[in-house]
Amino acid sequence: MKKRYLALILVCIVFLLCFRVIAISGSSMYPTHAEGDILLCIRSFHPPAAGEEILFQKDGVWVLKRVYAVSGYPVVIDGMSICYWDATDSAVPPGYVFVLGDNLETSYDSRNEAFGLVPIESIWGNPLLTIWHIN
Repeated sequence: MKKRYLALILVCIVFLLCFRVIAISGSSMYPTHAEGDILLCIRSFHPPAAGEEILFQKDGVWVLKRVYAVSGYPVVIDGMSICYWDATDSAVPPGYVFVLGDNLETSYDSRNEAFGLVPIESIWGNPLLTIWHIN
């Protein structure tokens, strides 16, 4: 009996450390994720890659965006170079990633200097699966 409780406690601890359930608010990741979708995210222990969706905290709020450029790669969108950070060229500085929402028309993301680049150490993980999809 004690072993069952210990196993249950261990499973709960692992779940709390390695998984997070989030609800999508806003339309910045549409059509990939709609507002109200519920996702199961898993802790990531590898550096992010371009094209990968990442979960991170920004001003105390969980945010899901897609990595557009990683450290050392330039940021060029629609033929225009974007560079508001301290760099001699448009390459993303070490320790950061440039993120975009999938809905480029409405997304508040790294194109906006107030949002800025995302520090790699603030990245928590990646979406694993959609638990609930509104449509």
